[in-house]
Amino acid sequence: MLHNSYQVSKRATPLLPNHYLSDLRETKVYQEALEEGREEGGLSAKKSLILRQLNLKLGSIPLKVEQKIKQLNPNQLDNLALALLDFSDLEDLHQWLN
Repeated sequence: MLHNSYQVSKRATPLLPNHYLSDLRETKVYQEALEEGREEGGLSAKKSLILRQLNLKLGSIPLKVEQKIKQLNPNQLDNLALALLDFSDLEDLHQWLN
């Protein structure tokens, strides 16, 4: 059984020594990439929340409309999050998007 004969220890040696990793984490490029990842994660979560809210309020959202919402910028998403409180049907959402 090959899969049992090869086990990786939790204490396996990293590819880079720890002092190189800590130096890497202090670089501007690393910090910018980390911040960008956090922003993208937050934006993705915001889009998911708005889509869930729309589904609860209006029922199933057509795929084309969902894709259009996923293309909105952060400011537009904030505006949609407030506007959806006043929506009563899908037509309200269509009008807002157009």
